[in-house]
Amino acid sequence: KEERASVKVMASDRWLGVSQSSIKLSPDGLKSEQRIWVEIDWSKVPKYDQFKGYITLKGKSASYVVQVNAINENFSGFEGAMEADGYIAIRADEYNRQVNRKNGKYWQKTQAMGRSGDMLEAMPFTAKADTSESAIVENPYLEYEFYNFTALPAEIYIYTLPTFPLHDDYEMRYAVQVDDLPLKVVNFKTVGRTNEWKNNVLRNAAIKSVSTSELKPGSHRLRIYMVDPGVILDKMFISLGKRTLPYGDLEE
Repeated sequence: KEERASVKVMASDRWLGVSQSSIKLSPDGLKSEQRIWVEIDWSKVPKYDQFKGYITLKGKSASYVVQVNAINENFSGFEGAMEADGYIAIRADEYNRQVNRKNGKYWQKTQAMGRSGDMLEAMPFTAKADTSESAIVENPYLEYEFYNFTALPAEIYIYTLPTFPLHDDYEMRYAVQVDDLPLKVVNFKTVGRTNEWKNNVLRNAAIKSVSTSELKPGSHRLRIYMVDPGVILDKMFISLGKRTLPYGDLEE
């Protein structure tokens, strides 16, 4: 005889609702699993706050608890990327500001080359590269706004096309700055058929990272400054709390 299991579904708070208060499961067939919808009554939660609740599934011999995280904050006027599941993903062409300079240097959009969108290339090819901080801050930059909800150290991964320097006077450098923290110069130049070069070719991306101290919850600014011409920027992945790099692309 088929044995059916009864499961109670309970929400921990009055702002948290479930589509069913109990379900019955059978070992086989369509009743071997059921979907429960969870809803939040935003009129019953504190404004401009982060909070959590719990859904308890209680059977005859075991109970399971599912945590529900919710955020009720005012994002009016914010147009950047937001944290989800411990990461922030940003495409190169999703910048909030593109600042070019009168020195003739600029970031140029390159269509249909990115893994998920257009890329940005540091131009012109004849531009002089200078790694002093005073020179870098006068170079063109791309600015991205992002918002994090958890106070954790961040690892910012930069994806570029795995290209080589235009000639011996150049490297493959760019500079990264978060808010008003010091600039960090990154170089993805490879020499010969190294393992790094092979990995870059296989995934069609040179991936470098910079670390930041703990970011306070809220809005932040990421800038990518031009240093060497020929650098082609694809996307950024911001890991919060040691979130591992994805194999493919993630939703922004």
